Amino acid sequence: MRVPRGQLGTRHDRTCSPDAGPIDRSLRTIRATAPLGVQRFVQPSRARHGPRRRAALRFRIVVRRECVAAVWLLAVLLTCLHCGSASSTTTITADSLDSLVTSVVRDVDPSVVFIQTSTGLGSGEIYNGQGDIVTNAHVVGNATSFRVTLSDSRQLAATLVAAYAPDDIAVIRVTGSTAGLKPATFGDSSKLQVGQMVLAIGNPLGLQGSVTSGVVSAVGRQVSEGSTTLPDAIQTSAAINPGNSGGALVDLDKQVIGIPTLAALTIGAAGAQAPGIGFAISSNRARFIADQLVKSGVVTNTGRTTAG
Repeated sequence: MRVPRGQLGTRHDRTCSPDAGPIDRSLRTIRATAPLGVQRFVQPSRARHGPRRRAALRFRIVVRRECVAAVWLLAVLLTCLHCGSASSTTTITADSLDSLVTSVVRDVDPSVVFIQTSTGLGSGEIYNGQGDIVTNAHVVGNATSFRVTLSDSRQLAATLVAAYAPDDIAVIRVTGSTAGLKPATFGDSSKLQVGQMVLAIGNPLGLQGSVTSGVVSAVGRQVSEGSTTLPDAIQTSAAINPGNSGGALVDLDKQVIGIPTLAALTIGAAGAQAPGIGFAISSNRARFIADQLVKSGVVTNTGRTTAG
């Protein structure tokens, strides 16, 4: 999802004042929602417990809840390593899992960039050694010039190569020297398995180099995005927030297997983001479109059997 400058939330959910920047507005949201989250789980009776008793009870319940969540997450991650990882044949421990995940992030993060336009921001990944960067078309919008920030804080100028809205893919190109750019390694998304662990790396709310984790929830989804339909989307439980769009969904083999694009919204007028349901364009589909944009600037073969 592309984040408009000075606005927080998805393109469908803008609830904070327009004069606050992305980070300030996220802090306001945390302050506003955190107390409600605690009260939802802890509602001791005032008649039976004094202030100290209520505080102690609240602390114990919250700590137990966090411990249960941590144990559950560790179990999920250990289970996921049996799918799609070169290290699945070895004995997995908490320490080895931690080392594996940090190694993936350390190697992939330099290939993920922070893209800014005059009206918004998003993510992208370095596509090749010629300075091409693949991202979402909705991150590019109507812009033709961009500021690209690398993981080492270097800032480069870039211009638009081409965008293809039906698949929400765009390519921009760094102007000037491309020395030191590290292209991402793209994997074969057709080999993904449901339950496989993945990491989403990007710049949600402008927080550069953020990482979230989850699993592949489903593959081959057809997902509506505005007036178009993405034909080969990966559903994931890894959190995808505004600003993650165009970034990298990677497996534990350090390969980009998807481009995070959007999150599901709940049904109803509020249209709040549904937790744990995000979608990424498959790497095979992204490469199929991006290769054509890099070569000729247009898509002459959509790869679709019907118009869409």
